[in-house]
Amino acid sequence: MKNALIIFFFLSSVLWADSTLVSPSFYFTYGNYSSKDLSKSYAFYNTTGITKNYFLTVNYDNLLISGKDWNYVQQTFLASNYLNFFTFGVKLAYAHLKGDYSYTPYPYAYSDYTNLYNLDLFYYKNLYYLGFSYTYLHAKGNLNINGLTQQNSSQLTLRFEKIISNDLFLSIKPNYSQISDGRKLYSLYGKFHYLLSSQLLLKAGGMIGKRAYYFDSDLLTIFNQDYTQTSLYFGQLEYSVSSSIKLISSYQHTKFQKYSINYFILGIKSNFFF
Repeated sequence: MKNALIIFFFLSSVLWADSTLVSPSFYFTYGNYSSKDLSKSYAFYNTTGITKNYFLTVNYDNLLISGKDWNYVQQTFLASNYLNFFTFGVKLAYAHLKGDYSYTPYPYAYSDYTNLYNLDLFYYKNLYYLGFSYTYLHAKGNLNINGLTQQNSSQLTLRFEKIISNDLFLSIKPNYSQISDGRKLYSLYGKFHYLLSSQLLLKAGGMIGKRAYYFDSDLLTIFNQDYTQTSLYFGQLEYSVSSSIKLISSYQHTKFQKYSINYFILGIKSNFFF
């Protein structure tokens, strides 16, 4: 059961030497903004166990945000390399984001671009996971309504995690972000995983404090809005249909300085060994 919790969190880091892992997953996310805007996102991930110690994850995400008289389409391309030398792990990730804005009443359009680089190190001992993650992000284009054309972000996140029991896992991640416009932001993120039954996993948690351009090195997701994020909470259920298929349902509420968003997420994740 303890190994099951490790697998849930670290993308099946324990493999047999003669097996190859292929783990595709699909997610649909619907976002409802307090500003009356709406978003839809379609995301695909695939993790392949190249060797028993090396895992490659690729991701493509297509996001559409629709306002009263404008549309914004963002595409994300991401690759993550994970080296597992149990009890020590190293993850390197790169992401490129391209956004296209169009104003519908008359012809007006622009694009923005973001490049992200991440290094994540962690160490496992006596049911503890300890580590830190560093992320550098560079964005250029029209990034907000005030005509901002460029932004850089450096992010340091610490990891303190423990397997409390056969069924319970806790995670705490303090974060410091420094933005090139002068913002110095501190936040604290926490979550737990609890096995309600042999087939049903509950995840819940949240964030307090302030952060911007935040990258989650576990989920490989990016909050690349320029506005400061001030809170977040979420709940998620994962149901194991079989040993190879999981169905995922999640709700997330996040608040920024100027608005808040309710996200509703459905997903399916599979794990196959060849």
